[in-house]
Amino acid sequence: MNLGRGPEFVMAQLIATFRELVRVRPPTEISLKETASLAGVNHGQVHHYFGSKDGLVAAAMVAGAERVRDELFGGGHRFPLPIRTEERPDEWRGLAYLASTDAWRQPPFEPSPLFAAMIESRAADAGEPPTSIGVLAEVAAVYALQRGWWVFRDVFEVSLEEFDLDRRTMRSELAERSSRLVDRSLPAAVDIAQIPTARNDPPSAAPHAGRGPEAVQARLLDAVRDLLADRSPTEVTAKEIAATAGVNHGQIHHYFGSKEALIASAVRREAGRFVQVGMEGGQRFPVPFDPEERPPLWRTLGHLAMTGAWPGSDPSSSPVITEMVRALSRTLGLASSDPAVHAQVAAVHSMRLGWGLFRDIAEHGLAEALSGAAANPFEAADLSAVRTRLAHVSARLVDEQALGA
Repeated sequence: MNLGRGPEFVMAQLIATFRELVRVRPPTEISLKETASLAGVNHGQVHHYFGSKDGLVAAAMVAGAERVRDELFGGGHRFPLPIRTEERPDEWRGLAYLASTDAWRQPPFEPSPLFAAMIESRAADAGEPPTSIGVLAEVAAVYALQRGWWVFRDVFEVSLEEFDLDRRTMRSELAERSSRLVDRSLPAAVDIAQIPTARNDPPSAAPHAGRGPEAVQARLLDAVRDLLADRSPTEVTAKEIAATAGVNHGQIHHYFGSKEALIASAVRREAGRFVQVGMEGGQRFPVPFDPEERPPLWRTLGHLAMTGAWPGSDPSSSPVITEMVRALSRTLGLASSDPAVHAQVAAVHSMRLGWGLFRDIAEHGLAEALSGAAANPFEAADLSAVRTRLAHVSARLVDEQALGA
């Protein structure tokens, strides 16, 4: 009998193979036949051991999260702060694919073991129960910031190049700011009562009439915005965009050159609107960030970053970042090349992106942790209170003067 081909070996091979594939491609583009072939096992064994592709994805992600958990909490580390910006475990990207495609919400996915470990570790450090609102909010903040940075690091740094980015200094400042999330000796920059309620997405422009060039381009941009509200760019075809806009398919290439360029233009336009609305009414910088706020823009940016769909020559990989740098440098009276400005923007933007993309995972993990089920030690708590405290904690990411009057 060949013990090397037993159940545990086969399952381990399939999990390892899938994890290798999901480092560079979303689960929707990975077939079971391809996975089984590369693993050197029979296709039917995937269904035999995991029940379905969802089961294999779940097992692979849990295994990856367990490995990251062991790495983060090994060597005497109690809590993974400050953020280590030179690291980017492949598991983050795989989890990002799952979150952005809603695959995590499909059974039989389990709560993230990494999230549970962070709750337990932070509770021990703070000397509080795992159900403490402060503990849960701090963990959620760190979880979002770390995942957001690791997944979007390349996009951040490409976007900041035009501002004479000093990578080393900016990363050092980002690490310093990340430690504020769990430093309770630092007061929040605003009172919790002042935290605004969730803002609506920027208002859509009125329908564009006419058949002239400007009207056609505007309708195409509007069609992209509407179609990407709940779908990834890879799932939306150029023909579908043209049909939604009510124009000929060839006009996409005539005016924009390609579907990808059209999407990039649409995202840049929506980013400008988003930042403009965010700065209205005395809101000089988008902090504290509101965990209830999740415009489609964040998810679209996530898809583009993770799939590499942005045109390689486009310096505005995330136009929100460049707009925020300009706004914050004006607010603080600092040069747009100042690493302090870059670090604050990176911290806030990565946390927003991280929370927007991973909210389902984080809250799914929280819901299980707070369910009071006999299988875990946590008692029930009010998740809405955690969200409110999360906004409060996030205000520590930037300097007080950046918040304005």
